[in-house]
Amino acid sequence: MSFDPEIHHRRSIRLRGYDYSLPGRYFTTLCAHEKKCLFGEVVEGQMVLNEPGKLIEEIWRAMPGRFTRIELDAFVVMPNHIHMILNIVGAPLAGARFGRGQAPPLQGSIQTGKRPAPTVGDVIGAFKSISTIAVSRMTPSAPIGRSGKLWQRNYFDHIVRDEWELGKIREYIQTNPLRWAFDRENPQT
Repeated sequence: MSFDPEIHHRRSIRLRGYDYSLPGRYFTTLCAHEKKCLFGEVVEGQMVLNEPGKLIEEIWRAMPGRFTRIELDAFVVMPNHIHMILNIVGAPLAGARFGRGQAPPLQGSIQTGKRPAPTVGDVIGAFKSISTIAVSRMTPSAPIGRSGKLWQRNYFDHIVRDEWELGKIREYIQTNPLRWAFDRENPQT
């Protein structure tokens, strides 16, 4: 089948017009390819990482060495997905700039034409690439298999607006293993 732009197009799920290099906190979720449980298992409400899961965690913890303008906040590696809060350094939470319920700033708010920080997409793209290569080298026959894919194509993101929301998201991340039995990402529910 040849390319038809009416059928074969990818629609972005990012917030239209938002500059994802702006300082602030971003809650992101990445799912394993085909939502396969590749990173370990939840045992009695605790996440027990296998070797690929430990490697994923190690690579995520190392990302600030690659991008100096980022800091890591709460994160958890689950059997088939990872939740994390990424902080692009340089300003307070987005909510401190425009308040709860107001629209975030649009792209173009930075006048220099140069990005002062990486975008969320830059960080997530690098993490996905590095972790895919590392896990495939660790276990050439598994868990990636013939597809060569470790992660789903896209990722979920949410711009953290204020301290209250940040606290709720941190709690959600920290307690995620306790809710695994009821999680919609759990293939056994």
